[in-house]
Amino acid sequence: MKFSINISIFTCVLSLLLFNTPLFAQDNTYDKELERLEKKLPELSGQDKLDTLNYLVQHTAFNFPNKGRFFLKELEQEAIRQNNIRYQAFVKKKMVEIYFYQFDTDSIFQAAAIAEDFARQHQRTNDIFEVQQTVIQRYAFQGEYAKAIKAGKEMLNVAKELGDYYGMAMATAGIANNYNAMGIEEDALKHYLESINLLKKSEEEHNMLYLDLYRMVLHCYTMKMDYKNTTLYADTLQAKIEECANKKVTFDLNIYRIALESSLTAMYLDQKDNEKTYLHLTKMDSLYKRTPFPTIIYELNGLKADYYIQTGEYEKSLTYFKEAVDYLKEQEITDLQAFRHYTNYAHTLFLLKHYKKAAEIYEEASVLVKENFQQDMYAEMNQLRIMYDLDKLEMQAEKDKLQLNATHNKLIAFVITTVLLFAIILIVIYNMRRISKKNLGLVQRIREQDLLEEKLSEQREELDRLRMLHITEEPETCNETAVSQEEVLIIKLKNFLKDNPVYIDPGINRKSLAEMLGTNENYIRTAIKEQLGYTFNEYMNELRLNHTKKLLATSSDECTIEEIAIASGFNSRSTLYRKFREKYDITPDEYRKFIKRM
Repeated sequence: MKFSINISIFTCVLSLLLFNTPLFAQDNTYDKELERLEKKLPELSGQDKLDTLNYLVQHTAFNFPNKGRFFLKELEQEAIRQNNIRYQAFVKKKMVEIYFYQFDTDSIFQAAAIAEDFARQHQRTNDIFEVQQTVIQRYAFQGEYAKAIKAGKEMLNVAKELGDYYGMAMATAGIANNYNAMGIEEDALKHYLESINLLKKSEEEHNMLYLDLYRMVLHCYTMKMDYKNTTLYADTLQAKIEECANKKVTFDLNIYRIALESSLTAMYLDQKDNEKTYLHLTKMDSLYKRTPFPTIIYELNGLKADYYIQTGEYEKSLTYFKEAVDYLKEQEITDLQAFRHYTNYAHTLFLLKHYKKAAEIYEEASVLVKENFQQDMYAEMNQLRIMYDLDKLEMQAEKDKLQLNATHNKLIAFVITTVLLFAIILIVIYNMRRISKKNLGLVQRIREQDLLEEKLSEQREELDRLRMLHITEEPETCNETAVSQEEVLIIKLKNFLKDNPVYIDPGINRKSLAEMLGTNENYIRTAIKEQLGYTFNEYMNELRLNHTKKLLATSSDECTIEEIAIASGFNSRSTLYRKFREKYDITPDEYRKFIKRM
């Protein structure tokens, strides 16, 4: 239960911090006000017209995209007419935000370059940092955390050169966000605290960044179950929220109040203080009704479900687990977090004797996490390491103690040390054999899966051949929906790759492959995503890994892993190791060792 609480907090809080304002879309209650202001535009001039256009942009850019772009263009033209640098810079920054959610990566970087150049030209340092921060968030949004951290460090260096503490604080916060997303909580917390210290040196207020940082530090301490610091930063965040409320800031404070109540709910839930848990859960529910947002309701449902499980009210818990799982399905979330929610839901169904439904949910959950036995192997390796460390500490303490005694005691210490070392050696040997046995079993499963996939692939190829033959011979009888253009393209792609393994070229990209197939790179991307469930890079890496396995099984021992990596299309040995281990939970060396035994 602790795991699901922490994961739900992490999902909500991080998404709120990384993508704060744009994701909070307004509802259609603004329609009449927008229409009134739009009709009034021709009558306005000067600063009033700029401010009205700005309001229209802010409230339409994401909810009514066509209107938003129109108002943005009008605002830019009016700002140029009035030589208003602030609004010209704003328009360019807004374009970067608009491209944030689009798949066209080049567009956001082009827009960012334009916005940065304009900001530098007019010495608008804060604008530069805000654009750079958006680019960092885009990398994080795509899961490219290494690039995001690198961009954050580059931004930090620029801010240091300028002596801008606000820029340094923003860059450090961006780095922290990515460490948090990667699950490296200690580094994340360290950078959040560093960002707060840098922000305190800035001469301006920066209330929103303060709130974001306090919220994330609170989140980190909640995840660490450090409840002393959780309480401390809950009070700090509460005080900052009240300060901003008194100043009547323009941004929504409810998102911070929700994060505060979420952390307190999780803390008291873990402490089994049901009365306080219910109090903060109720507050969070009330705040959500004022600021509805999908990720918040998902988190709220998870906390409610855990609370009612703890109080033994399984029927109520079941309702909220179902809503959480329905959200996971809708958003197509299939990670370990989803697995835990599915299994908690299934367990609750089981307790209520809904055995058939519980079995269905357990079956769905089993699909989410592949080869779960790897957890046992990791647990045993960790246990071995802990045992070894504990024994080592005990021996050192015994040695220090015996050094103060006479020769007789030293002899006893020697005997004890020898026995302990012998026991450790036996434990290490035993666990190494168990790990070796598990690795062998893992390779056997991989091999069986490969054989099954080969058979399925042959059947698919024969089916594709017949379907293509039918299309060629009787095109007038073929329903367009029976075989889509994407399916035809994928068949053509597979046949091409069978004779032309271009994926072993590390420089292959969508454009070059599209030219080889005589099609458009967007069609290639769409077909691979819809028909195979991969992005282009994921599909290329899948083919390269299959190629690697063949080389590992057939190549001589003189052939190095680095040579196999290059021959398979990977840029380096380290890249192959990382991708291979992510996919199969075993290193290429171990795979080669065991596959040749079969």
